[in-house]
Amino acid sequence: MSSSGTWQLNEDPAFALGKGSASNLLRLNEALPHHKVTLEQRDSITSRFSLSFSCMLQSPTPVLELRVPALDIALNDTVRGYAFARFMVDDNQEMSLRAEIQAPNRLIFAPFTAAQERSLSSLFLQLREGGVLHAALLQGKSAEPRRYNFPLSGFMEFADIISADCRNLNAAAGGEVSYLPDYLTVERADAAPKDFSLKPKPTDGLEPKVSQPAVQQVQVPSEPDLPPAPDFRPDGSPAAIGPDGRPVGADNQNGAAGGSFGTASGPM
Repeated sequence: MSSSGTWQLNEDPAFALGKGSASNLLRLNEALPHHKVTLEQRDSITSRFSLSFSCMLQSPTPVLELRVPALDIALNDTVRGYAFARFMVDDNQEMSLRAEIQAPNRLIFAPFTAAQERSLSSLFLQLREGGVLHAALLQGKSAEPRRYNFPLSGFMEFADIISADCRNLNAAAGGEVSYLPDYLTVERADAAPKDFSLKPKPTDGLEPKVSQPAVQQVQVPSEPDLPPAPDFRPDGSPAAIGPDGRPVGADNQNGAAGGSFGTASGPM
């Protein structure tokens, strides 16, 4: 109410400053409705983190929100107001995203550039069919990133609901999406240690990883080919003669030496 006693409509200074500009996409505290799906993980009493997907005005792409312990956010990033994190579903492509920090422990990854919108769309599609989401909050080139793992079981049944709500909200808001320059979401060179990656290294563990063939072939020693044994016929043919040159069935101990009648006896 003014001094003259009449009502006047005043705009919030934060809104009026960026009115008509794409910079209002960076102020996300009030742009995110309380309509989201959350994946919460608790490793211990002090380690608790969650991953949420919700919708925002001016974009049909879902917004990713990461809540972590406040000490996991680097002090330099807190001063800057933004941080970088990497995401990977199972063993697929590794993506780098920029998050706006909302005190005390909220990291909001919004599609405020065209490049980041493509990355968020691809990540959201992979989450529908993935098993585990691996995330790493970067701490700078001299510190190890904070790692988080989120099982994705049951996420698919909510993914379609969030995706449809984001499209409907964007259609209701109307207007075209205004993007900020892509360089804002390019990961800094000093954001992570050199050669850091979410993908497992081949030499992790006590022994180097050796790829084994899917099917191991077993070599069976071949047996020598033996000539077929002739059928026995007691007529003096080769089939009736044993290896010692005597008739088959002859008693070698009682039979006459050199005889050819086996154990037969009687007048000759």
